[in-house]
Amino acid sequence: MIDEHSDSKCRMFLCYREAGAETAKSFKYYLKKRSDANYGRVWYSDDEIIGNFKKDVPIVIPQCDYYFIFVTKDFTKGFLTDKGDNNVSGYVKDGVKYTECITLQEFLEIEKQRQSRNVSIITVNIDDADMDFNVLETVLKNAGILRKDSIEFYKNLNRNIYVKRQADFDAFAKRLARGLELKEMIGINPPLASEENNVYSNRIGGDIKIIDEHQYQDLFSALIKKGEYPIVDFFGYTGQVLSSDLLHYSDRYSINLTLRILQRNFVIEEKEERKHNDSIAGTGLRPWDKAASIKKMCYEEWPYSMKRIIKYYSHQPILKGTLFCTEQKRPVIGFVNFQKWEKTPLSGGSEFKSVPSDMIFIDARNNKANEVLLERLGSQFEYEWEHALSQEEMKNYKEETSGNTKKIEKPDVIITDFDRTLIYLYRDITLLTKLAKIISDFYSDYIEVDDSFYFKDGYYSWHELHQKADDELPEEQSADINKRAEELVTRFEREVVANLPLFDGIKETVNKLSNAGIRMSIVSSNSSDVIEEVLIKNSLDKNFEKVEGRDIPFNPLRVKPSPYQLNKCITGMNVKGKNIWYTGDDVVDMKAAKRANVVAVGIASGKYSEKALYDAGADICFKSFNDITEYLNIGHE
Repeated sequence: MIDEHSDSKCRMFLCYREAGAETAKSFKYYLKKRSDANYGRVWYSDDEIIGNFKKDVPIVIPQCDYYFIFVTKDFTKGFLTDKGDNNVSGYVKDGVKYTECITLQEFLEIEKQRQSRNVSIITVNIDDADMDFNVLETVLKNAGILRKDSIEFYKNLNRNIYVKRQADFDAFAKRLARGLELKEMIGINPPLASEENNVYSNRIGGDIKIIDEHQYQDLFSALIKKGEYPIVDFFGYTGQVLSSDLLHYSDRYSINLTLRILQRNFVIEEKEERKHNDSIAGTGLRPWDKAASIKKMCYEEWPYSMKRIIKYYSHQPILKGTLFCTEQKRPVIGFVNFQKWEKTPLSGGSEFKSVPSDMIFIDARNNKANEVLLERLGSQFEYEWEHALSQEEMKNYKEETSGNTKKIEKPDVIITDFDRTLIYLYRDITLLTKLAKIISDFYSDYIEVDDSFYFKDGYYSWHELHQKADDELPEEQSADINKRAEELVTRFEREVVANLPLFDGIKETVNKLSNAGIRMSIVSSNSSDVIEEVLIKNSLDKNFEKVEGRDIPFNPLRVKPSPYQLNKCITGMNVKGKNIWYTGDDVVDMKAAKRANVVAVGIASGKYSEKALYDAGADICFKSFNDITEYLNIGHE
């Protein structure tokens, strides 16, 4: 989602199905290249989405005042299930799974906005298409928002007809834009922001300022008292800073304020504190003791009227800061501490604790460029928040992990996963959406592809569309199409790993395990060729006896949690009856290991916490693959 221009008067949302995507995006880019026009923010469904757009719909659409509906013949297709219900969660018919329709949810939200406030809705009728008004009536009735004027409203909208391959698109877009200018949606030649109007000094771009700790406290306090922002997101701290340094006692009685606190994990903190404090014993340096304050906040009662919700990272955070947000959770003002990291700060602190640094103050109230930055920070916060542990989960996590004293015998064989265990292919999660688009575009030439596949994890979309092609196309055709799809995925993986390093310390750990006589192999859902190229590049190809990537020809039914690949690897190594570990970061890795009757070893370096891995069947968990050598006392003097 891109901020197209600063100082905008309006916000637009472009709603379309796949057949209308090209026209919608062309209109957006037409507006974008008009440097003389101040047309505001333009949103559309698959423009750099981070996270789950289904959840973004009720947040994004209410922020807009103008809605463009690009009508194609298939616009209402998939709005209803086979039973006539609204298709908001997907359904199964004759054993075939159909996914939910995101466009339906967009349309329902647009209609809710139309009924509740003054908005403008414009239709672009591509190839003179019309909506199916019977379907519209049914979905609005099912949703409980059908009004007497609803269907008539959409029937009577002015038809902006665009006939593809016959009309000059730029001329058509110019006519549409001219209509917006007449409505004063678009302002022409907006004035440049005056330097003297910027109240902040030390500017590094837009309304951004470097501030010190005291300025941060003063600004934070002033914003809380002003009460304009009902949601404050606080992330990366222990919580002590918030309660001791930032909030005044009277703030705790604010009835219109919700604090969402994403705290450090006190179990991880305790482990690192012990390691650090042992290392500085007798030096006179200050020991670290932050875990106790985090734990205290987890268990303490909160009797105040201000709403406080606490969640916990399953990993150590990278950023610290605060976001002041609207009711729609859209950040408007942000304070961010981009850390300087040191392995062991001499001033005290556990391993890789951040060194204090100045705060960056980002104000998006009058600066749309800053809004983009805060939007991305907000997206990252929401992603972390969704995957974080609740207070109750944190308490259970503490009890379960602290009570796990089971000693697992030294393995004869370690078979390991690849992505997020030895390397992180998709730390940039937008790459998975990019892969989904590549795969969906490819399959759309041969089978019907629902819009939702464009926004899912790329591998999920691939597996589902592979199966759909198998189900709907002749065997020879589907085999050829699916073979070419696998080649696309392999090419994509090769591009992703081209400049990616292994996790720190992995090369040394693998060499230590090999030198200790432990035989090793890799079982992964990634391409064998790509994995082998990475191993050769890092001089580790001799350490792994076998690399079992996904099958060629690819069969999604044979990937994890199926034990097929693991059993195939075990047979190939001729190690049945040996003590075998399978290490991986995903719950499907744990399930595959249990089904293959080997020791399931969770590595919490990916998207799942140790608790989630234990819940999935892990016999033991480590924070990283490197911790295995310490556990087995391998390679130490």
